[in-house]
Amino acid sequence: MAKKKLVQASTFQLLYEKVLGISALLLSTFYIWLSFARHFFSPENRIGESSVLVIMLKSARYFAIVLLVASLAYLIITKIRFPDTWYRIRNAWKGLQCKEYILLLVLFVYYVLCCSVNSQYYTNIFRSNDLYLFDMAVSVFLLFPMANVLGYRRMRKYADIMLHVVMVISTSFIVWALWNLFHLNIVQLPNGLSSGMTSAYTFYPGVNQNIAAAIGTTMVMISLYMIVCHSWPIKVVYSFALIIHLTATLLTASRGNFVALLVCLPAVGGMVCWNSLKKRPFSLRCIITGIVVLIIAIAVWWLRSGVFTVFDSITHLSKYLNSSTSASASASGTTEPLIASGQRSLTLDAARARIWRSSIKVMLSSPRHFFFGVPLGRITAEIKSAMESIYGTGSQYAHAHNMILQTGLVTGVPGMLMFIAFLVMMMIRCIRVSLGKTKAVFPGAFVLPISILGMVIVNLFEPFLLFYVSVMGCMFFLYCGWTVAIDKAD
Repeated sequence: MAKKKLVQASTFQLLYEKVLGISALLLSTFYIWLSFARHFFSPENRIGESSVLVIMLKSARYFAIVLLVASLAYLIITKIRFPDTWYRIRNAWKGLQCKEYILLLVLFVYYVLCCSVNSQYYTNIFRSNDLYLFDMAVSVFLLFPMANVLGYRRMRKYADIMLHVVMVISTSFIVWALWNLFHLNIVQLPNGLSSGMTSAYTFYPGVNQNIAAAIGTTMVMISLYMIVCHSWPIKVVYSFALIIHLTATLLTASRGNFVALLVCLPAVGGMVCWNSLKKRPFSLRCIITGIVVLIIAIAVWWLRSGVFTVFDSITHLSKYLNSSTSASASASGTTEPLIASGQRSLTLDAARARIWRSSIKVMLSSPRHFFFGVPLGRITAEIKSAMESIYGTGSQYAHAHNMILQTGLVTGVPGMLMFIAFLVMMMIRCIRVSLGKTKAVFPGAFVLPISILGMVIVNLFEPFLLFYVSVMGCMFFLYCGWTVAIDKAD
């Protein structure tokens, strides 16, 4: 019996799919750039105050709606007009059938439910949360499934375009910022804040050094992928980018991001060494790889203080900061000791421990908070109130300083458990891709799961993955979806 001949897609279908693919690429690239630029145009946690940013976000939303309508139209046209090629749609849908994606979909729906429930107690919940709903929708419906729909091989071309764009912009900004810092300049940003020298120093957009370090860590992760997975010209270019962003990240006082770099850089170096010695005896591979990992770890540890020491010897930065701090302290009648970058202890911060305990207390304070969380705009006041009830005093904190607890505050304990389950599943995928035969996929695929691990480490101390609009959150879900696609194909 002759085999049934597969019907080829029509020229119209292929052209339509190409337009949809290019549109998805443009929207993804624009949104990743926008998640980086938000701190340049608006103050932290006050995105709506920038008219420029609001216009760009509205443009992204309209673009997303048009893309969604066009995609649904394509499904309908294919089903009615070209039913003999419907198998192409079914194959794409099968690529999305994984537990991680189902969990993300359920979490998104549950977040909408939480907003609906809380809207009965607080007005304008959906209006104040529409940006974060859109941010999560982009992650769930665009960034995560992209590699599973396109295929992990085609995803490389799309990812290269997106990553090149965001790296050109971020590297240009950091070179400009480092130049200003080197000359002890103060530059006024469009958001009304300053970059360069104030009572402290800042590099990336915004004044919060944890945000700056998270952006820098993300750029380091992107640079690692480009260096390991591409040809020598790109390796050379991104090696310079890696040095620049690593320098800027280490000059901040962010400890969580330093720990992430301390884990990821030796891990990537160790995997590169291990794969390059595949023809050597197993024991020799282990010894050489272990030495390489140790050397890189020591180098990163030294750079934490060494980068600041070298920079300070050139610019006399600490002297400038001390004089600036002394002047502000004299005016306010207080004294504030200078904490040089790289000198903060890596032990658990007592203030963060208080915030974490207070966040848990908020989640357990009532059945509604337990099951449906609290609105994002109320989290600051709720944490402050909980700290006062536990410790007698409290301070204004914008978030829980932990992505898992932040998810629990926003979506209740059920949403937090779903997010924990998603992270556990992704860690299993990451282990399989890192230790599997990834050469059948493409050399250097192990950089993706190692980067995911680094981002998770950062977000044990900050909430940049969900409900925030961050470039790290965009890259996290893009890499997660890509890792799932690789693991399913390997």
